Amino acid sequence: MEDLGLSVAEFSLFGSILSIGSLIGAAISGKITDLFGRKMTMWILNLFYIGGWLAIAFTKVSALLLILS
Repeated sequence: MEDLGLSVAEFSLFGSILSIGSLIGAAISGKITDLFGRKMTMWILNLFYIGGWLAIAFTKVSALLLILS
């Protein structure tokens, strides 16, 4: 909580959103696997993972640029 700078209520909401996202992701992954197969599903999911990391990195860079300017 301290690392993220969140209050108890905000941290609780964050945890709930992660849990709901996990449930939705599991359901969608199963359907995608049925449609495209295991290997193609892993490629598709990796695109989402990479996009998430890029979004985090972009946010940190943007915050750094705002601080420095």
